[in-house]
Parts: sequence; structure tokens; C-alpha cells
Amino acid sequence: KKECKELVPPKNGTLRCDSWLLGKFCQLYCNTGFAPFEEDAEMYACNQGGVWSPSSKVTDCVEVSEQVAKGFGRMCRRGAVTKQRRGKTVCVSCPSGTWWSVITGRPKCVDCPGGTYQTETGQTTCGECP
Repeated sequence: KKECKELVPPKNGTLRCDSWLLGKFCQLYCNTGFAPFEEDAEMYACNQGGVWSPSSKVTDCVEVSEQVAKGFGRMCRRGAVTKQRRGKTVCVSCPSGTWWSVITGRPKCVDCPGGTYQTETGQTTCGECP
């Protein structure tokens, strides 16, 4: 049986973990006013092989606003993108490790390129690594 590596807790939330017969599982809890960036990423399970599912990277808890502009493209504020949540289009802040980009088409949360980082949510740039 392989050891399960510890998960890094999310921004604006916590993980509550417990061991079970086949490995380990963790439940994601977001602070009041925040929700997981990925809607179906609230439970993480580690199997006997030491592999986390759905991922070993815990999604951040980010601000979610039901305020979506009715105008062209249904735009959110800079640093946030539209997502479908329970049948509604809402604005969701980009998670840490990403930046808000409109290089092609609709705004997206894009991973920071190599040599850069972003520790906060809802940001429009990545900083150079020290």
C-alpha cells in the first residue's frame, strides 16, 4: 500500500480528511460567500496506490456572484469568468495559480506560465518567480 501525499488546502476554505480501509478521503469546505472553482470537486479520495481522485490539486474556493451582465458576451468583472451553476450563469473568480486572459475569444482562467506564479484568486496577471 502506497502512502497518500498530503493535499494542499484551498484558498478561502479547509479540508477535513479521514482514513478508511482503502486509503484516505478529504471533504472540501469553503468559507461563507465562497464556492469551489470546479463545481464537482468537493470530495477527494486516495486509493491504495496513493493516487488522489479527481486530482491531487485541490480546487480553490473562490467568490461566486450571480450578478452577470445581460449585455454582449455576458461578461463578468476582470478576474472572473462565467460558469454554469445549478442552471444559472454566474461569475466565478479565477483560482490561484491562474490569471484572467482574453487573448482569444471569451475570458478564461489560464495557468501561470513557467517561471511565474499567482497566490491570490481573481487576478489579471502572474508575477515573476523570485
